[in-house]
Amino acid sequence: MFVGPKDNKYGEESNFIRKKLPGWYKYHTNREISGDLELIIHAKAYNLVLVTLEGWNCDKSKQKSLKIPNVCRLLGAYCRNGKESTFEINPVTGPFQCIDFTELFRREQLYK
Repeated sequence: MFVGPKDNKYGEESNFIRKKLPGWYKYHTNREISGDLELIIHAKAYNLVLVTLEGWNCDKSKQKSLKIPNVCRLLGAYCRNGKESTFEINPVTGPFQCIDFTELFRREQLYK
């Protein structure tokens, strides 16, 4: 579905995620249609803000069922999703961010 850049940063982050979350990585590389892995790799590699509609889930017994905010949090991202936030990670100095649309609207002042 997505084709990531073939540079060193992308490759390093892909390998990092593969080692850190092997079950989640394997599940997402074997799916015919899935963009979660590529989006997270890209956001982490290039210190970007990933915006998602997915909410938190706490089913850590099955890595493959972790949602985007949970995976990002496990990778050290600043996450803000609903009332949940990773207060221990500074959004300015963290490696990347994962936010929901409410946080995007607040930051960009997209409301009237």
